[in-house]
Amino acid sequence: MEIDFLTTHGAEIGRSLEVDNVDLPAGMVIKISYDSERLRVFLRCEGRSKALLTCRNTADEILEHVKVIEETLGEETNELKKRAEKQEEDIEGEESD
Repeated sequence: MEIDFLTTHGAEIGRSLEVDNVDLPAGMVIKISYDSERLRVFLRCEGRSKALLTCRNTADEILEHVKVIEETLGEETNELKKRAEKQEEDIEGEESD
């Protein structure tokens, strides 16, 4: 299974997901690649029905992590933009005095 995300936080999300990519069940492989605009997760599971259920649960968990990280980074980005705009307004106000 391959999951491809278009996001402005690809590198940050990818690095966050890599930390959890340890102690995988036998037969499971997760590969993560990313750049500043894209995140790609490759998930392979081999085995019987229990392994397939584990694979599906892992995919669900990855999707949830990506959603939470995106929301958190989006909120931080918005807060930084607000601060920068406030600083610009303060500077413009001082210059006009």
